[in-house]
Amino acid sequence: PPPPPPPPFSVTWFLFPFFLLGFVLLPLLSFCSSSPSAFPLAAGFSLLVFGGAYYGVSNGYRACKIDPMDDELRDYLLVQGGKGRTTAKDGLSFCWVCQVHVNKTSKHCRFCCKCVGGFDHHCAWLNTCVGERNYPAFFRAVSGIFWFVSWEAAAFIVLVARWFAEGPSGVLRENVRAAYGTSSDQSEFVFIAFAIAYALVLIVTAAMIAQLYFFHTMLQRKGMSTFDYVVADARKQQEREKEEGERNWKNEQERKRRKELGQTQVCRVCWVGGRKEEDCGKDKGGSGGAAVVDGGAGGAEETEGGKHSVEMGSIVVRDLEHEQGI
Repeated sequence: PPPPPPPPFSVTWFLFPFFLLGFVLLPLLSFCSSSPSAFPLAAGFSLLVFGGAYYGVSNGYRACKIDPMDDELRDYLLVQGGKGRTTAKDGLSFCWVCQVHVNKTSKHCRFCCKCVGGFDHHCAWLNTCVGERNYPAFFRAVSGIFWFVSWEAAAFIVLVARWFAEGPSGVLRENVRAAYGTSSDQSEFVFIAFAIAYALVLIVTAAMIAQLYFFHTMLQRKGMSTFDYVVADARKQQEREKEEGERNWKNEQERKRRKELGQTQVCRVCWVGGRKEEDCGKDKGGSGGAAVVDGGAGGAEETEGGKHSVEMGSIVVRDLEHEQGI
């Protein structure tokens, strides 16, 4: 049996009527009044919001009704009745789950339990796979929902802005009192609190849908699918991790080599060799910034002024003036 609908699918069916009902009860009724000048504002927002909602929902329904199944798999089920074996051909690959040769651009979806032609991704919000056949309808659905939510958010922003700009004696508040029969300041506070909460939810939702819309717009310009993008991004991440691992390994080998040769390490601040890393910038001799290190058999050596690094065997005298300036 098919798996139960994912939570995002249930959220979709809740948010859509929630947004429509909120638009009718809050901005639309508030904009309506006996004044002829209020009609264009209410009619304009109604046309944009309801038009975008219809366009998005109708195309979302088409995206769900169009079966994105691979053509080879469909022919195998309809023509051969799901019996026998398919023949290998150029441009085909074998699906070990479906036991059928399918197109190379097809991928097996574990949620839909079938191979999807031109696989793009599995949409949890519509609870369907998006492939080559239903991708146009899916993109139109995203465009319509983005249009719908954006214009409704704009209507709520206009409502809140007019509420505070006009003041208690404004036309907007008179419309609210007439529509809802409110007369107290407490009732008006509840109304504007709901309006602000709706506006914030709509703005966040519009931002999320905008990200999805522009992401798929970018994919279409590059001629990529969502699956191709995810695979390419994973490969880049693996390459970065591999390069970082190799770099860390080389640094570790270099530290071991320095330790074996002269018991020296590289200063992390100025990258000048010193006997002890913790001595960097600490050993200062007088005002000139002299550095004293053990010269081995030759005894201690000193540099005045800290302006030069003098190599003594495997020990390097650090330029303390340089280090202190970093």
